[in-house]
Amino acid sequence: EETAKAAAYVSESVGVVVAEAAKTGEGARSLSTAVGDVDDSIVKLRETIVRVVRTSTPDVERRDDPRYEVHAPGMLVDTQQKVTIENLSRGGALIAPAGNLRSGEVGKLKVADTHVPYKVLGKDSAGAHLQFSSPKSAEFEQTLERLTKGAPVRKSG
Repeated sequence: EETAKAAAYVSESVGVVVAEAAKTGEGARSLSTAVGDVDDSIVKLRETIVRVVRTSTPDVERRDDPRYEVHAPGMLVDTQQKVTIENLSRGGALIAPAGNLRSGEVGKLKVADTHVPYKVLGKDSAGAHLQFSSPKSAEFEQTLERLTKGAPVRKSG
């Protein structure tokens, strides 16, 4: 009889632990979903703020260097992901697709035969916006010159 009571107690205790574990797992899944939703909302808010600021000041050119539409092939060196360099300047580039890049991430972009260190500023429906590290190599400067010769300058906005 003692053994039966002990077995029943252990069985009941195991049931309580299993129920608590299920609740914890559900809570973790819910939190993960909420974090993803917040992240998406922040990206959308940033895009909206940037658009509002850009459209409210049409005469202001924020960039130090012109950005050229090049639509050239490129590659993210670390992941070997092929991308299209939609536009390019001495200070950065817009690449597509943005893939799994996240704001603040760093890496190297292969532009022609040159590897350029970058930092991801953000991404939107157009792709990922990259900022290049300074100083640039002479090889990058030659590649930029070659790729942008005759390319149309991208308009602000």
